[in-house]
Amino acid sequence: MNYLKDGDTNMIVDLVLKIEEVTKVDKVENAGTFKSGDVICVAPHGHEWSPSEQAVNVIVTADLFPSTIDALTYSTTIIIDGKEGLKRRKYGLNLSAVKTEKVRKAILSESDIQSMAYLK
Repeated sequence: MNYLKDGDTNMIVDLVLKIEEVTKVDKVENAGTFKSGDVICVAPHGHEWSPSEQAVNVIVTADLFPSTIDALTYSTTIIIDGKEGLKRRKYGLNLSAVKTEKVRKAILSESDIQSMAYLK
């Protein structure tokens, strides 16, 4: 996966990753929920995360191109059983790679994130 576009400038950001997913009975509702490894939001590095936010999410710092951030947070509309639903993310990140304290405290590079990303 190469998200690089001409004119991109790296940004140091915090990625908030969903740890566990909630499965719902309705397929359309379930399609719209965040799945494990989804980037829930991107915030400027240095944001003060509350203890509750830190307890339910993995928060990592990354040095990324805006196009990579866009790719990781892109949502799309899908049709399930004739109903329109929202699929939250096209790409996920391999959480086993980011759950260690060593990685969570490091600033991940563009290539680190791309190697952990997978198509959903």
